Amino acid sequence: MEVVKVINLSKSIGIKNILNNVTLILHRGERLNIYGREGSGKTILIKCLLDLVIRDGGSISIFGYDPLNYREEILKQVGYIPQNVYIRTRLNLGDILDVIHNLYEERYGLLEELGLIGYIDEDVRKLNYEHLIRLYTYIALAKEPKLIIIDDIETKIDGKSLYLIRRYIDRNNITLITTSRNPSNVLGEYIHALLDGGGLHQYPG
Repeated sequence: MEVVKVINLSKSIGIKNILNNVTLILHRGERLNIYGREGSGKTILIKCLLDLVIRDGGSISIFGYDPLNYREEILKQVGYIPQNVYIRTRLNLGDILDVIHNLYEERYGLLEELGLIGYIDEDVRKLNYEHLIRLYTYIALAKEPKLIIIDDIETKIDGKSLYLIRRYIDRNNITLITTSRNPSNVLGEYIHALLDGGGLHQYPG
């Protein structure tokens, strides 16, 4: 079953060609690590997949649907942890969780495993970076997603979140896309692909 299918994806910003005819196909249970230097376009590629930036050309299909027309439906099935995690609101953690639980079933055991229970009454602006990562992890896993995407996995995810994400993808045969500056196997054995010069190149090792 094809989960992600990208054909000849292109994206430019100003006069700079960021992505040039990128093609990739991922099936259920496959794990892809896209690596490359800073500024190589990894985050732009991820945002194109989720229609968070508009592509210039090519086609994208996730679960058989183009995110250009079905973004909301796709995002309900995708657990996404972005490169930069922050929440600018005066709400406390409990209020944010109430919003999440109006959309997805409460998973109290997961909250407890992530160590978030003791912060329910905390203003989210006072949460440290590790706990923000765990909140994003909870939101991603609460969806029971069919695809998980983690941008900049080497520097952004704490050990507890990594453990719970790996347990979920192993148990449920979930498709995974991560990005990093170097080939990374932090969530198991991957297909590695180098993003360089706007193109995606298969990594042989």
